Amino acid sequence: MIKIKNKHKQIIHKLFNFSILLKGLDGILEILGGLVLFFVSSDNLIGVIKLLFHTELIEDSKDVVINYLISLFQNLSLNAQLFASIYLLIHGLIKIWLISSLLKKRVWAYPVSQIVLGIFVIYQIYRYTYTHSLFLVLLTLFDVLVISLIGFEWREFKKKKLF
Repeated sequence: MIKIKNKHKQIIHKLFNFSILLKGLDGILEILGGLVLFFVSSDNLIGVIKLLFHTELIEDSKDVVINYLISLFQNLSLNAQLFASIYLLIHGLIKIWLISSLLKKRVWAYPVSQIVLGIFVIYQIYRYTYTHSLFLVLLTLFDVLVISLIGFEWREFKKKKLF
């Protein structure tokens, strides 16, 4: 086993805290996104996108990101929109629950968080086979990093508590 100096442990602990706060923020954004998808029609979402990015569309009517968002919501069926909203709500709530438990240093939260994030990673890899999304690759790599940081933090926590 590799011995890690105290200074490096402090850096890893700070990375752990930062990464789980990012995961918590991600969970909040997922909940908000799920609520928006649940309560707002796709036509209204398209209208908001066009309103927010009106100037950009005038300057570049072929803007890839904006046109992708518009086409995404144009092709979104009610069933797909309902599934996406429920998925985001559940995913976000689970993250918030796990992150708050980690911040409260609940012993069970460390292994459970690793398992749940591992399941998310497996699902993201599965989704990647369909989407080939670079964003999904980056999200998966970040989740693997967070799983590793949780494992490190859990080992340090167990040493301090003498389990």
